[in-house]
Amino acid sequence: MLATRNLKYIYMGSNQLSPKSLGMLAEGIVVNSAIEELTFTHNSLCIENGKTFIQSLKSLVNLRKLSLNSCQLQTHGPELLQELKESLIDTDELIALNLYSNDINAEGAALLSQLLVNKTKLRTLGLSNNL
Repeated sequence: MLATRNLKYIYMGSNQLSPKSLGMLAEGIVVNSAIEELTFTHNSLCIENGKTFIQSLKSLVNLRKLSLNSCQLQTHGPELLQELKESLIDTDELIALNLYSNDINAEGAALLSQLLVNKTKLRTLGLSNNL
């Protein structure tokens, strides 16, 4: 992935990535800033590797669709959702955000509302199966 810099779409569903592998994926995302759609569903993110991965999303200025379903975003507290908010705050092209089944509670929803307030192009928001 590091050798290619023209990726537009990445689908990484249902993997059991080690922290090292997730770090390598984050590096690949940073150098592939043209990515428009990222599907990373059914992957467990813990605080340590999750922050690195989510921080890499800052480089995706053309990101249009992001799916992080069933990634345990709030299982360990609000840190990963806070990181997601900060990483996507300047992503103006986002039209779809799917965060199904992440145990997002009221605190997490408040963080997401801060992110979404200026996302005028957003057309799809998937939040089912949360708390």
